[in-house]
Amino acid sequence: MTRYLLISRNAEYESRLRRLLPLQLAVIEGVNLAFGSSTVLEKVVRPPAIALLGPLLTFEETKSLIGGLIERFPDIGIIVVRELRSDLEDWVDDMTIHAVLTPDAGDATITEVMGRLETVMRAGGPPPALEELPPEDPDEPAMESAAPAPPPLNVDTAPRVIALIAPKGGQGKTTLAVNLAAGLAETSPNSVVLVDADVQFGDIANALDVPLDHTLSELVQGEDDLLLKTSLYRHHDRFFVVPAPARPEDGEQVPAARLGELLARLSRIFRYVVVDTTPGLGEHTLAVIENATDAIVVTNMGVPSLRAVRSELDILTTLGLLPAHRILVLNFADRFSGLTLKDVATIVGLEPDVIVPRSPAVLLASNRGEPLIHREVRDPAARAIRELIARVNPAATAPRRSSHRREHAS
Repeated sequence: MTRYLLISRNAEYESRLRRLLPLQLAVIEGVNLAFGSSTVLEKVVRPPAIALLGPLLTFEETKSLIGGLIERFPDIGIIVVRELRSDLEDWVDDMTIHAVLTPDAGDATITEVMGRLETVMRAGGPPPALEELPPEDPDEPAMESAAPAPPPLNVDTAPRVIALIAPKGGQGKTTLAVNLAAGLAETSPNSVVLVDADVQFGDIANALDVPLDHTLSELVQGEDDLLLKTSLYRHHDRFFVVPAPARPEDGEQVPAARLGELLARLSRIFRYVVVDTTPGLGEHTLAVIENATDAIVVTNMGVPSLRAVRSELDILTTLGLLPAHRILVLNFADRFSGLTLKDVATIVGLEPDVIVPRSPAVLLASNRGEPLIHREVRDPAARAIRELIARVNPAATAPRRSSHRREHAS
């Protein structure tokens, strides 16, 4: 019998486990999931004692694999390899998971957790729940996967605060922000929050048909992180939303410094904080940029917009505020502007990283309150936005789930 089975998209983790478990490990590369979980399960010839799933598998992929493995091998132990983030409870509630390992867990921790689980599974009886897996010694503390709080993040899993900025309005920042949040939530469900920091005229709430029960002007006043998360609106695509103030005058209740503090608090709760900003470099936009790890700079093919982008980038570079991770998006691209991509690069001083073509489907999706990437998956603009999402998180390239829960947070 194969003792251990690994299904993962991470070649480095695969190599590490091959070294740790020589002659005991069967590996199926996650690339096979492109053909469906059934294809992967067909490759499992010998019944394994324990299956390790991850890193970089999506929620739906993991859930489908677990269901198929348990159906074929009822006595199998399931270990999920992923970061212990805010959505872990959601994973545990929806799946039969016996243990969770972080990708950077030490070799001793991996072998200890696998040994404990294998011992319990061999003892017979019903498979243990995640929190019921005992340590080897009653005096030892509970295993790290059952800890109530996640461990410190390493470099690869550090929170990302992603600012969408543009010197002028009408560049499509809001559409990109909405779709970016929806795309990232596909592989990090409940670990993404979308913040509308356009304090006077933000319209993310309108774009997503979000109620204005708790807006930015209220949330910046609080101090309790637990109360903060329970106050956020949960979109049915499994990301959270902080709407802009309900009225332009309410924007005066959002001091720039408090906005920066709110983003820092959200980054302690969520893996991704996606922030739509006010056009230009006002105090609120600067507060966002100062707290950002990534900047997505958006422009269209108009000469005034392109020149303004160059000026904005020059100013941010001079001030030392431009985040290390920067993506230039050329939005509403078409062949009727009179400019070529070479002209764009000459004016801005940079070649665009992502080019989003003009598409009527963008307005249609917005009017229906849905992310474009979920409504018109084959539209050229949707495909370009998928490229943007993949630049932020290369694992977030899977197509939209065919079905998922459509509930709203109360």
